[in-house]
Amino acid sequence: GRDAVARAIDAAWPDAAAADSGTVAARLAADTPERRRLLEAIVVSESWFLREPRVFAHAASFIQRRLREKQQAAILSVPCAAGEEAYSLAMSLLEAGIDADRFRIVAADLSPRAIAAARAGVATENAFRGGPDGFRDRWFSRTAAGWAVAAALRRPIVFLEENLLDPAASSRLRRAAGGSFDLICCRNLLI
Repeated sequence: GRDAVARAIDAAWPDAAAADSGTVAARLAADTPERRRLLEAIVVSESWFLREPRVFAHAASFIQRRLREKQQAAILSVPCAAGEEAYSLAMSLLEAGIDADRFRIVAADLSPRAIAAARAGVATENAFRGGPDGFRDRWFSRTAAGWAVAAALRRPIVFLEENLLDPAASSRLRRAAGGSFDLICCRNLLI
């Protein structure tokens, strides 16, 4: 709501209250440090692995059917936060017996911080609050920084910083996928 946006603006740009509304609007409409800080303040960049496992079982089943008709499937995961949904999709497809060369996941988020975390592929304990037993031991290894994602999960995923409101975003996403998408996952898009 309005109060949450006002708090986010205050956090991102403490001096905004001293500026006139036209200046604030112009600075937040352009690609400025204030706008980037505001976006980081308002996006929700947190999820967990295999959240609602039936969604991932359905996705794997759907992609298996699509692969009967074509050589490779493309999946869009947006917003991807720190990569939990994209990695969960890859995990589900691989565990369903689908070879990593047969699918590509394009995972995009507005937040540079979230994309950096997704590319780093190191999860905190909090990202494992659901899902079936044993998946963490199969797909992650313990490190000093947290739980590192297995290389097999990383290979079919491309992470992109992308703003879906940018008119050119669609073509960049399709280019990264190598064509159109077979499945689009956007469960957290309208938060």
